[in-house]
Amino acid sequence: MTSLADDSLMTVVIDWEQDMIRRRIAVCGAPMVGKTTLLSAFCEHSATDEFYAKSSVTERLVWMTSRDADSVRTLMAASGSVLAANNLLPWLMRNVHAIVYVIGAIEPNFGATYGLGAVQAECERQQHFWNLYTRHALAVGSRWSQIPWVFVLNKIDLGSYNPLLEYIPTDSVSKIYLCSAVTKQGLAQLWDRILEF
Repeated sequence: MTSLADDSLMTVVIDWEQDMIRRRIAVCGAPMVGKTTLLSAFCEHSATDEFYAKSSVTERLVWMTSRDADSVRTLMAASGSVLAANNLLPWLMRNVHAIVYVIGAIEPNFGATYGLGAVQAECERQQHFWNLYTRHALAVGSRWSQIPWVFVLNKIDLGSYNPLLEYIPTDSVSKIYLCSAVTKQGLAQLWDRILEF
């Protein structure tokens, strides 16, 4: 089976128009933190209908493209059951201008709803993917010391607990964007930050 991480996709993802500033931005985070919902909300906010998805049995790549008079920005995200076992994440994070790292806020009643130990399990799940993404970022030259990273606590309509707070670089903690891709709270400020790239 062919992975979605092949260079032929780049001809679709990146617009090769002359004299355009092109920015490729990776949207990263554990599955189910709202990456796809966030990209869809960005499409609606920026009034673009360029939203795409490519899927295989075990993985999915979604992306959107936003254009203005002199620039093209492509935001891409990956998810799937075998992210750790293939080359999709290194491909996603290689040669990007910025990374938007999405964290799923944990709601106050999460443990009561999903059972004893559910909060700890969710923290460990998101930490696992944090370790996976940061390891790949180091390997491909996309760490926060090399390119801009924007940290987003998504799902603030449900809760406010950040399971990755202790992992985020100290100088970035006060700059975490709080948003809800569903209710659009905080979305405009986050989109304005993305437009700076």
